[in-house]
Amino acid sequence: MLGHDEITAADLSGIEAAADALERAAEDLVGVTDDYEVRIADLTRERGGTWSGETATAAGARFTATLTELEAARTECRALAGMLRDGHTTLVELRATLLDVTAQAEEAGFTVDSHGYVRDALDRTGIPEIRTARDAWQVRLDAAVHAVGEADFTLRVLLTKAATDTDSREDGIFNGAPWGDSDEMLADHAEEYARRLADGEELSASEWAEFTRTLEINADDPEFARSFLGDLGAGGLLDLTARIAADPDLPRHSHLQDQLRAVLATATDPPPAGTDERAQWGRFRDDFMAGLEEAGLREFSVPTLTDEPVLGYQLLVSLLGEGDHPTYSTRFLSDLADQLITAEDADQGGRPGLWNLTVGGPAADRYLDEDDMTWFAVDPLDSVLGIMSHDPDTAAAYLDPRADPERLDYLLTERAWPHHGSPTLESNRPGLASALESATTGIPTGEPTTTANIRHTASGTRVMDAVLGILDEDVSLVGDSGEYAFMRPNIARMMAAYMGEMQFAVGDEMVALPGEPLLADFSAFENLTDLVSQIGRDPDSYAILTGAQQAYTAVAIDHAINAPSDEGQADTSTRLTRAMAPGAVMAGILAEARADAVYEVGIAEQDEYNGKVDLAEQWAGYVIDEAVGRISERAPLAGPIIEEGVGMISEAIFETLRQDKSEEIIEDAESSFRRSYQAASDALLSAVRRATGSANAEINANAVPLVMQQWFGHRVEWQAEQ
Repeated sequence: MLGHDEITAADLSGIEAAADALERAAEDLVGVTDDYEVRIADLTRERGGTWSGETATAAGARFTATLTELEAARTECRALAGMLRDGHTTLVELRATLLDVTAQAEEAGFTVDSHGYVRDALDRTGIPEIRTARDAWQVRLDAAVHAVGEADFTLRVLLTKAATDTDSREDGIFNGAPWGDSDEMLADHAEEYARRLADGEELSASEWAEFTRTLEINADDPEFARSFLGDLGAGGLLDLTARIAADPDLPRHSHLQDQLRAVLATATDPPPAGTDERAQWGRFRDDFMAGLEEAGLREFSVPTLTDEPVLGYQLLVSLLGEGDHPTYSTRFLSDLADQLITAEDADQGGRPGLWNLTVGGPAADRYLDEDDMTWFAVDPLDSVLGIMSHDPDTAAAYLDPRADPERLDYLLTERAWPHHGSPTLESNRPGLASALESATTGIPTGEPTTTANIRHTASGTRVMDAVLGILDEDVSLVGDSGEYAFMRPNIARMMAAYMGEMQFAVGDEMVALPGEPLLADFSAFENLTDLVSQIGRDPDSYAILTGAQQAYTAVAIDHAINAPSDEGQADTSTRLTRAMAPGAVMAGILAEARADAVYEVGIAEQDEYNGKVDLAEQWAGYVIDEAVGRISERAPLAGPIIEEGVGMISEAIFETLRQDKSEEIIEDAESSFRRSYQAASDALLSAVRRATGSANAEINANAVPLVMQQWFGHRVEWQAEQ
């Protein structure tokens, strides 16, 4: 890699001088060619001369070949000269940028040493602002040095390829064929390396470095990416991936995977509609996906993974999902997922059980093991859904019933999910669960809790409505032994993101936070209460829904008490009742679910619920932020709960979750329900008092017992004596 001083001290004039020499050579070859044609080639009768006979005929063929070689030499000289001039122009411009950045850094009070390190000219240590500024200049300088290095590498690769390639003539020395642009030449060069690897050849260390660096430098270039993959084809890409799969942890294989993923993401990303580039992309997409339809079902042998044959689709999706993958386009992931469904769905002519492979077992060394699963996508459709979950808009677009009314039904009720002979993987569908959650909450999978925020979209809301509709028809799907019991926490997060709509549906269509229309109306679902109850039996789900319910209700209470009231609006007492009642109903449903889970069914212990405070507070924070955002544009917000957030209600959340089974009072389902009743009542009282402040606190608090008595047990099958 070129260093700072090497670049600044380099004499680039030699490049231009070489270009001048090549152009002079091309001109000289014109005279040589003309002279050779007149003095020698034209002697034969075939070219108008007088020499005839067998010897003349044989010589004529050689004369013609020589003329063609001279013309090819002239073409190559001119092409090389043009390549050198273009490279010189690029290097001069990039070096000027580097010199400019260096000068600006020095003007700002820094020095740049011979190794390209930025230092403070006054050696002011321990000053954060100086260190931050120095780091910023270092980033800019490194980028400028890197740009020159990339241009220098690219020019070297192009010159090497141009000088070593020949045209299609047998025994030809020079390359007289029309030269493509630099993107095509680089893509062709990279494709040669890829083919060799895919065919089982070994590359030298320098060839590996050149191959991967060529991909790395050009991975973001759409023309290069489409040309490379267009030449290699889907089949060639899968052959190469099978080679990688033999040892995916090998450092050079891992690096190559990174570059191939980046190239694939660039090539499959559609340009703006209506452009010439979009038409070119369309042709590439059609050819590549058509090739994938065939190659994706081809069997590959990867004995280091398993003795069983694996399919091309499994290899491709393994490549896509490994590590920190780039963002793939919605179109590409949707096309791929649809191809996978077509391949496996019997109704579309596919083969059910296509992805079934053995995991573990008596001869585990011959089959996939749990470690292999970190790289290999046994179920490629579930893995593609998992990749979609990193972009909520993509997940929502694909699962949106308006886009395809049959996809969700297929995934949730019709698909024969693969069996792998492993109990730990039998019902595990992390991709589907993550995609549904991402689509409906707007939170990407893997998003840090410190930056995550609920974000609703029209397509995500339609997905939520469709999922609830499917589960409402058969609540047993999420029952204790239901097919989707494992997905309860995901569904709880989905419900939490729509807590206002959920409370409206179970709370006799009372709107706790008036103003904006609801995102969706779930009140038509006849079994929604049972669905919430089944979800709430899971400790994680109970915590998520409890935190969300208390947060949403606290914001509603704060808004009812502190929001400016318009003329003709209901009095504070009525507003407060409407704010509390839906939350009380939801709290009652969850209380019954917990009591049943612990004491009636015995599927959980109190301690499992007690330890979920952090999870509850996390989702309480998300819901407060979302609820406040929903009302902030139409009314000033000044209440303490709204201003201070989840910290104001964390104690109430803790008390609701904590039920010590060693306490005498918590000895059966009825006692547990009664304890939950008291905790919910205390949470409402706390929210009312914090929202009200000292004045009128007890007057407003008097509404709490009435609301609890009327609404807490409104949707439960039995009601304990409070």
